[in-house]
Amino acid sequence: MRRVPVAKALTEQPHRPAPPGSTESQGGCATCSAQASPHRMVNYRRWLPASLALAGGSLLCLPSGLGYDPWSWMVWGRELDHGTIITAGAASSIKPLPIGVDVLLAPFGGAAGDLWLVFARAGIIMSVVLVYHLGRALAGRAAGITAAAGWLTAYQVAGYLALEGMSEPLCAAFVLAAWDAHLAGRRWRAFALGFLASLVRVELLAFLALYGALALLRRAPRRRLAAVTVAALLAVVPLAWLLPDAVGSGDVFRSAVRATYESQGGPLLSTVPGLAALSEAWRTLIWPLVVAFGVDSLASLFAWVKYRRLRPTVWLACGAWGLLGLEAVMVQLHLDTGAPRYLLPGVALAAVVAGCAWAGALQILPRLLPKARPGLLLAVAWVVLWAAPANALVERAQQEQHDWAAAKSVQHLANELPRAVSRLGGRAAVLACGTIAAAPLQNPVVAWELDVPLGHVGISPSAHGVVFGAGGEPQVPARYAGKYRTVGTVGSPPYRWTALTTCPPPER
Repeated sequence: MRRVPVAKALTEQPHRPAPPGSTESQGGCATCSAQASPHRMVNYRRWLPASLALAGGSLLCLPSGLGYDPWSWMVWGRELDHGTIITAGAASSIKPLPIGVDVLLAPFGGAAGDLWLVFARAGIIMSVVLVYHLGRALAGRAAGITAAAGWLTAYQVAGYLALEGMSEPLCAAFVLAAWDAHLAGRRWRAFALGFLASLVRVELLAFLALYGALALLRRAPRRRLAAVTVAALLAVVPLAWLLPDAVGSGDVFRSAVRATYESQGGPLLSTVPGLAALSEAWRTLIWPLVVAFGVDSLASLFAWVKYRRLRPTVWLACGAWGLLGLEAVMVQLHLDTGAPRYLLPGVALAAVVAGCAWAGALQILPRLLPKARPGLLLAVAWVVLWAAPANALVERAQQEQHDWAAAKSVQHLANELPRAVSRLGGRAAVLACGTIAAAPLQNPVVAWELDVPLGHVGISPSAHGVVFGAGGEPQVPARYAGKYRTVGTVGSPPYRWTALTTCPPPER
């Protein structure tokens, strides 16, 4: 077997086994066959019900406590269901898609939180399916498996984000689904899915506008109608992000300002925030996949510069770099905090590219080392992929254990909160007593239970009011300490509420 030059081997298109009866299996051109066969989208009729069923089943075996932001969206969804919205004084930012879903869930009352978790977790399951599907479509089953495993082991995806119902994996699922639809030639569907993604991460509006101009308006048979439709949907996105705050607080940019608060360290506290944000992105995936993504990106650049050839993964890589680069620019301009979860749409595309790169390497190795046993080479490659980042995988497993405990605590506190309200004399007595203070990070769930706006529940007790302490003993300022009395505790540490009030016991 002749030795293949490394540069040529790296820039070759990944090979996929030909199906029986195809042109390639009959001795034809592999590349021509791959280009002639249409891309098939994920079978949503099969996978959407399956994802919802699995997500519903997860409520039985996983902690089901909503995080801080999801509780805020729940409050705003219920307010909109009642015909109003009040965002003044809230710490969370508006997210149009989650809030819109929560409006539909509001009539289900106390079950709305669990239903949101089902929706969010179904999105994560679909993102795994789509990462596998795109990897398999581009470079075979090994690419799909590697990409899906890499995405599942990405920082926080299977931990905090899944357990507490955060929205960023859902956004990644919409981005992946849009890419899947585009490859299948369903460009209007791709645009609609990109529109939904932009209702979770507003920066995606830039890519949506570019896609509408290049992929839709240039090809549409009725350009005027297409232009009006694209323009209308593009206009809806900023309105959906800005109008709730304009109505609910009088400050159009309240959410934008809140989104730039860096309270727990991160890129904004570094010397060059943009580079720090990119560093966060690379730490999200295990390092062998980061290396694979980088090598594949360089190979695609080399293939275009030297041979004017577009490799199958080039546009996915461009999409990943574009999303991550835009996030880095926003962080550099202090328009965003660059939290790792904000980078997930780009990371999801990078995982697909990395999976394809590893599949390509598995095919190239026997050709580069013809004297070695192919089976041994493949085994060594797989061991390197998952054994090399062993320390990082152990750390992530430990982090997920911590996330599990935190989500369990959040769930138990939410379940015990009605009893804590009852100890204070019920909702009416709490609202009549004065200011309402809650332990940090518990404000939204208390606002939900009391059915009050988020801004009505603070973290600092005043001279008159009630305090909902969580976990340990509540901290009351020394000047007010003599005015508060403990009316009872509910639950057991660390799932304990301590209720304090300055008001006399209700008459019986």
